[in-house]
Amino acid sequence: MTVTHAGRIGSANLLGASGMRMFPSLANRLKALGVLGASVTLERTPQMPRLFKLLMLPVGLILIALSGTVVVLLVYVSVALSMLFTWLPAVLLNTLLR
Repeated sequence: MTVTHAGRIGSANLLGASGMRMFPSLANRLKALGVLGASVTLERTPQMPRLFKLLMLPVGLILIALSGTVVVLLVYVSVALSMLFTWLPAVLLNTLLR
């Protein structure tokens, strides 16, 4: 029996495409190990400090706003270039045929 994390259903690993988990949950596996006589101690997973999260929130919001601005400007440039290359041949043809 393994005690490693089995991952989520649908995750990008070998067993992720299955509709159900191949292994029981971590809590059930640790309980079974305890029944077998193993000393089970749960390790706390390291988390980001609260100050880091609070500092990254404005940075993330600024990045989202800048990404939105870039998308709008790219659409604007795309429309301008499309109009240029659509109308420029028509204008040149019109001036040549006048």
